[in-house]
Amino acid sequence: MFESKRDYSAFLQTVRNKLVTLVGIEKDMDAYIVLKELPTLEMLHLKKASNKGFSFPKEDDRREIASLSGVIFRGQRNKVIMEECGRWLLYITDIFLPIVNSETEDWRHLPFPSSVMDQPYMTKQILKLLQLNFRKHLADKAESSRMKAKR
Repeated sequence: MFESKRDYSAFLQTVRNKLVTLVGIEKDMDAYIVLKELPTLEMLHLKKASNKGFSFPKEDDRREIASLSGVIFRGQRNKVIMEECGRWLLYITDIFLPIVNSETEDWRHLPFPSSVMDQPYMTKQILKLLQLNFRKHLADKAESSRMKAKR
């Protein structure tokens, strides 16, 4: 990218100066604007965490979501599961079901009005997990229909 650290620092200072002028501030000392990339050390910590299998939602939460979604997708009412996993219910009923296409199992639109990259991380991860469980549910349903048709 840049051959030396000095060139990179000079580039950042030039960008800072242009931004300060656009904002209308006379000197850089009046407003210090920080422009930086994610530090390498932070990236290494994130990479280590991801390599160890650290992910969101946590494994217990994933099991709860799978149990609850299975109950909801089958149209059942299970009071015990609803009490234990009820905090995930709004993700299914208010966010996932309105945006999913029941034929293709894909999202018709994004849950929030912004680009894909601007969607909340946790919500996106939960919706992907729900989509996976929904696809599994529809595959199981299709398989049971095939088995009934063979009889």
